[in-house]
Amino acid sequence: QTLLEEAELPFLQKDLMELFASMESGAIRIRNIVRSLKTFSRLDEQGIKYSDLHTGIECCINLLTPRLKAHTNRKHDIQITRQYGDLPSVECHSDQINQVVMHLVSNAIDAIDCDASRCCSDAPQSAGHITISTYVEEEDWAVVEVMDNGPGIEESIQLKLFDPFFTTKPVGKGTGLGLSISYQIIVHQHHGHIRWEASPEAGTKFAFKIPVKLP
Repeated sequence: QTLLEEAELPFLQKDLMELFASMESGAIRIRNIVRSLKTFSRLDEQGIKYSDLHTGIECCINLLTPRLKAHTNRKHDIQITRQYGDLPSVECHSDQINQVVMHLVSNAIDAIDCDASRCCSDAPQSAGHITISTYVEEEDWAVVEVMDNGPGIEESIQLKLFDPFFTTKPVGKGTGLGLSISYQIIVHQHHGHIRWEASPEAGTKFAFKIPVKLP
């Protein structure tokens, strides 16, 4: 029995080290999620304040990271490209702006997943790609763009995109409120603008701009 225990000891040590490493990785992941949730919702802040939009964008990406991983219908991870400009601090409801970014990136993931699910299981799939860009426009406006390489938006539904409860997603997958809420936040709450471009060849790009300083 002693010989058996001695023989198994190296394996047990290896398993324990792997277990501890996994626990540490999980703890770090939980800590990052909690930090991101706190930043995303700004639980320690209220009202309008000058905020770093890039911090909010990174929190949204972190919270959506599990959805970027490959799965049964999509063979590749979705890649995120950041093209951040030199943005100043922006006067805004940061929790609301984070909500808009979350909606846009989540919709981009849904579009790529929808495109992947249409492919035959044995057909080659192109990798999903989302580009998030920021820049200053006309000195006084901060712009955020979210572009994906999904299938675009059918022309027949383009005029309904911002209608409340309109959705092309299956039952249980969407409420149809994401873009409607985003429009209200950007246009009515922040005196900004939201626009989009779409084509089957180039995918979809949503962009919003808000004043650096609210009027």
